[in-house]
Amino acid sequence: MKAWSTFALISGLLVTGTASADEGHFYLFVAKDEAPSQALVESAWKETQKVGSIVSSDESKKRIGAVYPRLFGGTHPEDKSTIEGDLRAGKAAYFASDFDLAEQHLARALTALYASPEVISSSNILSAKLADSAALRYTNALARKQPEAAAREQLQAFVVRFPSMSPSPTEHAPDVLAVYDAVKKQVSSSAGNVVVSVLPLDLERSGTCRMMMNGLEVASLPMPGPLPAPIGEHFIQVRCGLQTSWLQHISVAKGTVAVTVPLRAMVATRADTTSGGLVLVSPTEGDSSALVSAVSNAADFLGAIIVRPAPPAKVEFGRWNANVDAPVTFAAGHSSSTEVTGVTLVQSIAPHKSGSLSPWPFVVAGAGVAALVGGAIANNAYLDDRDAGAQDLDATPSVVLYAVGGALAVTGVVWLVLELTDSNDSAALSPGGPGSVVVHF
Repeated sequence: MKAWSTFALISGLLVTGTASADEGHFYLFVAKDEAPSQALVESAWKETQKVGSIVSSDESKKRIGAVYPRLFGGTHPEDKSTIEGDLRAGKAAYFASDFDLAEQHLARALTALYASPEVISSSNILSAKLADSAALRYTNALARKQPEAAAREQLQAFVVRFPSMSPSPTEHAPDVLAVYDAVKKQVSSSAGNVVVSVLPLDLERSGTCRMMMNGLEVASLPMPGPLPAPIGEHFIQVRCGLQTSWLQHISVAKGTVAVTVPLRAMVATRADTTSGGLVLVSPTEGDSSALVSAVSNAADFLGAIIVRPAPPAKVEFGRWNANVDAPVTFAAGHSSSTEVTGVTLVQSIAPHKSGSLSPWPFVVAGAGVAALVGGAIANNAYLDDRDAGAQDLDATPSVVLYAVGGALAVTGVVWLVLELTDSNDSAALSPGGPGSVVVHF
C-alpha cells in the first residue's frame, strides 16, 4: 500500500495544482477545547492557497452569509417594539390622510420583518397585525395615486412570505378583501415543496422539533411529507427543545427543495470574520461532516477546506470535494505532511471509486511498449548494417530504448495491478478526533 500511497499523493498534487479558478471553498475549524487563535487562522489561510485555487475570505463570507444571514453579524434581528411602533404609526398616518408618511412607516416595518422573521415567533400579537398592515399598505398605495399593479405586487410579496395569513374583514373594505383573496389564490396556484430533515436523526425523532418558515411555525418534524410553499424567497429555522438552528435562506421554485439542518453542529458553531469560515467550538456536540455538507450544498460550493487544531500550535487541514463519496477526509497518519510557518499540511487522499481506473498506467505502459518497438527497429537496423560490412556501428540507441521501454512497461503494469487491487477496496470510515472523520485505506 505504500506504493499506492505514493501514486495517490502524486495524483492529489496534480489535481490540486490544476483546480478551477472559480472553485469555491470555506473554512471549518474543529476545535476541541477552544477556537483556534487568529494567528493560526491566518497561517492556515496562507498555506491553503498553495494547494489550489480558492476564493477570498470576503467572497467566502459573502456566499455563506447569503444563505445564513446571521452568521457574520451583518444583519441582526430588528427590535420588536420598533416594528410594532412603525405599524401603529403607519395606521395612524393613514387615517390622518398623511399617505406618504403612512407609506414610510408601513414600508419600514414590513421590510424589517422580511429581513428578521424570527421576531414574529416571539409575538402572537404582532403576527395578528401583519395581514392587516399589508392590506392597509395596499389601500394606502392607491390613496397615493400609485399604479394598481405596483400596489398589488407589494401585496403579493407579502402573501408569498405569509400565505396562511388573512386580514380582518372588519378592518378593510370588501373590494380590498377581494383583491387580497385573489392574490392568495394566485400565489397558491404556483407552489413548490420543501422537505426539511434534522441531524442527528435521534434528535429529529424525539418529537420535540418544530419547523418555522418566515417566523411562523408551519410543521412538526419529522415531516410526514413535502410541505407546499409559495415560489419565492423564504427563511426557515428549526427548534428542537431549547436548541434553535441558524436562520437559513432558501429559494423555492417548481419541484422540491430538500434542506438538511445539522442542528447540534450549528448550535456549536460560530463565524470567523477574518477567514470567512466557521468554527465548530464544541465538536462533541456537533457533527463536522454534516455541517460541511449542509453549508457546501446550501452555499453552492464545490468543496471545502477542513481545518482542525493540532497541538502544539499547529493546524491540520485537508480538502473535501463535493463529488467525493467520503464526507470529511483527513489522511490517516502524517506521512505526507510538511511543516511550513507552524502549520501541518495534511494531504487528503480520496478513495478510488470502483470501475474508474486512472489512464496514467496505460499511458506509461504504452510508452514503454513504444520504446521497446523502437529498440527492436533500431536493433534490426544495426544487424542489417553489420551484415552489410558497415564500419563504426553503434548499438547504443537500441540498448537505451530497450532499457527505457522495459522500465516504463514494468512500471505501467505494476501501477495497473495496484489500481486494480485498490479499486476493489472500500474506504472504511472510523471516528477520528472529536468532530472529525478519518478515512482508512
